[in-house]
Amino acid sequence: MIVCCMSLDRFFATFYPFQYNSPSKGFRTNVILAIVWCLSGILSSLHLYGLGSSRTFYPGSWCFLNFIDVNSNNSQATQNIIYSYIYALTGLAVLLLMVGANTAVVLYFLRNRCILKKSTKSTRDLQIIIFLLIIVVVFTSLWSPLMIIIIQHASGVVRGDGETELVLLRMGVTNSVLDPWIYIFFRKEILILLLRAVEMEKVRNDANTKLESHCPQVDIS
Repeated sequence: MIVCCMSLDRFFATFYPFQYNSPSKGFRTNVILAIVWCLSGILSSLHLYGLGSSRTFYPGSWCFLNFIDVNSNNSQATQNIIYSYIYALTGLAVLLLMVGANTAVVLYFLRNRCILKKSTKSTRDLQIIIFLLIIVVVFTSLWSPLMIIIIQHASGVVRGDGETELVLLRMGVTNSVLDPWIYIFFRKEILILLLRAVEMEKVRNDANTKLESHCPQVDIS
């Protein structure tokens, strides 16, 4: 949810800059963070309040919400199904919202670069585009498979607990680990250095090409 909020923050800063930079910006940010933390805490602990349950997964070293035991005709299985749907659909909604916001921002900056030919902030725009694309690709590829298989288990399409569930759980955890590092390594300063290095290498290659084209060819035959 934090990543989604950051994507929405970038979206509103891009499309509604005057409303975004209002005097209440700091207070608004604190309120949104508090709401996100509360919702995340409630969503991840519903089984502690009696809705659904948790269980260990193959090979017995992973504990997560119980989206496996959903095929019995008892109240616990029904609660597991409800909890699984709530968790997975919320996760997919957050994912779609994040992808939509980031895609809109990327298209906006691409429009500025390619159609309107605004070159004054081209490096900064390219940095934002690269950063948002990385966030979308990593978050979508690592998080969405887990949400999909939870829905498949809850609907009875998939059954059992094996290596597939283990791999997808690990992918979901990996996403949580990678997100902070993406913001560290792909922040503006690092990306600007990388872009400058690429531009310098391109200039060097162009200079070498021109130098070779002006050098006289010697026939040694």
